Amino acid sequence: MWALESYGGLAVSVLVLVAVELACRSGQVQLAAAAAAIPTGLPLALIIVASKAQQQEEALVSFSEATLRGAAGTLGFAVAMLLAARRGWGVPAMLLSGYSAWFATWLALSALKADADKGD
Repeated sequence: MWALESYGGLAVSVLVLVAVELACRSGQVQLAAAAAAIPTGLPLALIIVASKAQQQEEALVSFSEATLRGAAGTLGFAVAMLLAARRGWGVPAMLLSGYSAWFATWLALSALKADADKGD
């Protein structure tokens, strides 16, 4: 388990980057985008959280809820990036738009969760 926790993320990330590079070289931009969107850190993080948690069920539910907020943020990132690209804004503006949308989505969903938790 130690090797997976220590080097698993690096190995998976390198493999994804190689897949993106190969797809781009062959002119398959959509395949490169699909490879870039593969959840790489999430499965490894789940394994680490599960192995370290004292109260596993509670930790896994909390982890999964936060993962859902992060995934929604990633969708927001992709939409904002697309809108910026369609406006011809270029890579820096696409990234700024994407990260702004990610953080806004995360904060909004976190606030909604906090309100829902108060009601329980």
